Amino acid sequence: AGKLAELIRQVKDPDVEFVDLPRSLPHKEVLQWSEQLSQAFFKAWSQRVEPVEFIEKVCHCGEALMNHRQFALAYSEVYLRLSDRCLQLKTDLEAAKKGPSDDSRARKVAAVARFKLGRCMALYQQTIRRDDGAKRKDTVETLRDVMKDILSAVKFVNEFEVSLREA
Repeated sequence: AGKLAELIRQVKDPDVEFVDLPRSLPHKEVLQWSEQLSQAFFKAWSQRVEPVEFIEKVCHCGEALMNHRQFALAYSEVYLRLSDRCLQLKTDLEAAKKGPSDDSRARKVAAVARFKLGRCMALYQQTIRRDDGAKRKDTVETLRDVMKDILSAVKFVNEFEVSLREA
């Protein structure tokens, strides 16, 4: 984190897009970040944070990691590790699908969709960085799975009434 802050300070306009970060971090730093993320999310979950708020924080963390081009870390340590929490929220939403539309349901739908699309983006970027020309067979299959997941996220959102989707 200190190296990242130093790189950003060197740029006059601190725009993450123009900061050239290394494609990979030293393994020790990745392990430290992974441990810190795991501890922070475990602490939040054990304090009984509302599921929708928890998923929003997970998405914010994953998006921040992707902004710093840490796609593998975002995918494996945020989206993949915490996907069961999103699945729980999605299951709760589907069980109460026939209920009245309100802001809390709209927020839950948005959180689940944001999580699913963030996970897709992290996996897509991780895969493309590994095989830029998509020449490997497993790369093509992974990208195909990403597209299926995106379609699944769109289908999930479209299952709800228009007033809830647009909120």
